[in-house]
Amino acid sequence: MRAVTPSPAALTDREFVERVAAIYKAAVASGWGSVAVALCLVLVMGRFTPIPVLLGWFALTLFAISFRIPLIRGFRADPDRAARAHVWARRYLWMISAVGACWALAAFLMIPKDDPFALASFLMVIALLAGGVVASQSYLPHAARNVLSLAILPTALRLISFWELRYLPMALTLCLFYLFLLAYARTQSRQLGEAIRLKLEKEQLVEALQAEKSEADEARLRAEQANLAKTRFLAAASHDLRQPMHALGLFSASLQEMRIDPEKRAVVDNIFASIDALESLFVELLDLSRLEAGFTKPLPRHLLLADVFTRVRAQYAPIAAAKPLDLCVDAGGAAVFADPALLERMLGNLVANAIQYTPGGSVTMTARMASDSVVVSVSDTGPGIAEEHRERVFEEFFQIGNPERDRRKGLGLGLAIVRRIATLTGTPLQLHSQVGRGSRFELVLPLGDAAQVQPDDAVAPSAGTTDILHGRSILIVDDERSVRDGMATLLERWGCTPIPAASCSEALSAVQTSQPDLIVADLRLRDGSSGIDTIDAVREAMGRQLPALIITGDTTMEAIRQVTQHSLPLLHKPVRPVRLRAALSQLLAN
Repeated sequence: MRAVTPSPAALTDREFVERVAAIYKAAVASGWGSVAVALCLVLVMGRFTPIPVLLGWFALTLFAISFRIPLIRGFRADPDRAARAHVWARRYLWMISAVGACWALAAFLMIPKDDPFALASFLMVIALLAGGVVASQSYLPHAARNVLSLAILPTALRLISFWELRYLPMALTLCLFYLFLLAYARTQSRQLGEAIRLKLEKEQLVEALQAEKSEADEARLRAEQANLAKTRFLAAASHDLRQPMHALGLFSASLQEMRIDPEKRAVVDNIFASIDALESLFVELLDLSRLEAGFTKPLPRHLLLADVFTRVRAQYAPIAAAKPLDLCVDAGGAAVFADPALLERMLGNLVANAIQYTPGGSVTMTARMASDSVVVSVSDTGPGIAEEHRERVFEEFFQIGNPERDRRKGLGLGLAIVRRIATLTGTPLQLHSQVGRGSRFELVLPLGDAAQVQPDDAVAPSAGTTDILHGRSILIVDDERSVRDGMATLLERWGCTPIPAASCSEALSAVQTSQPDLIVADLRLRDGSSGIDTIDAVREAMGRQLPALIITGDTTMEAIRQVTQHSLPLLHKPVRPVRLRAALSQLLAN
């Protein structure tokens, strides 16, 4: 019997039910995100707003956010939640609007009239909030619209209320920013709706598969289309969200390097720490989403463990020294057959986890040979993991000793990502721990052939090159103005001369009058060209092989493969300033 195809009206109703279910499913994570951003505002504005006002506002905001707890529980317990989707959507809309009202109140409580630095700090946090709202609330367009309206428009109204001409352009800019976010949220909502509709159609086709073989081919085709749409959406979301986060990191690093008085220095350090934490959480969440979607494909090759150990140690040695802890590594000359990027991510997460939970002593990363494999161990002298927690530590969002959910301690995704990558690559992962004496994580890797090891093009930090940037000219090619401006400002702080260009043609025009020492280019440019094409064109125009670096928010395997084939070093947005400086210094030193 042929399956009955649902009518368009029925699909629309089911799509709305799926949207409501999706936003309630994400409500826990978005709630913690709201708490984190509210805490950022308290930290940033602590120097400008009376403490009682800040604490009162924070308590009110937490109270509004906490309404989602009984709301989520009620939704999950309701057996008729699909039939009552509109009721639950209205309840969620009231709850999220209450949170938005708290941000509207903040604009009138915290923005002083004659302190541009305080205003800039407030607007920075509002920008972070707006990005999170678009990412998490687009399943219900009215929810995203209400929060954006309550968070941004009252801020513009507050600026207008000062009745000074200098604040009018800022208020108008905020209004334009608000309109842009509304348009982007609508686009996100349409893309999500398309993915949901494709999912529903796929389900109907799978049911039809049981009735008639001819419909099985159509079901497979629709399934492939649904997966392709999901992959494209994930890649687009990752790229688009990485861009403003990268620009924000560059601007904040420039602000941190300014010479300012100690009182404002404390505020700047708080801003930088908050942005640094948000970047880490952002990258972890995106990486976990990519692994869940099956978007990451391993590319194993023969490599020396010493190269991977060196990069991991360079990244985490300063963090260990600050505690202080001894970070000891010994690769023993072993070669393995593995994906270098995925292996480095697993070891980096294991080392970061060990440093976080080890108050004193040491963290050790070693390798020992077995018959046909290499066992890599990351051990610590921390408190150890009790038997009942040894399986749960690999679960998402589970953390030992962090009941208050301190965002500075992460989201609890590091070990979850390690297990996902280990499963993806077929790498055995073991945990050995003794309470009071420490823990040891082991990865069993296939033995590699040292004779087949290829040169590593990855950019690694290099000692003794911290002043090599001074006086150098660097060509910046990026079609995002905020990224160009942020990069230029930061490079000027480092003593460089930035040469910004938005396209290949602008880059070629710029080198007619300037002689850059290095090229930093985005991979995808709006004029249809790529950063690789631009680098080749500039090199040809100048008649020499300029050192160059690709920085991109595109994390697809196709992009990585394309850059690798041209032997160019690659960094992914958002790039931490210390990593960027090390990469530029290394390129200029070679």
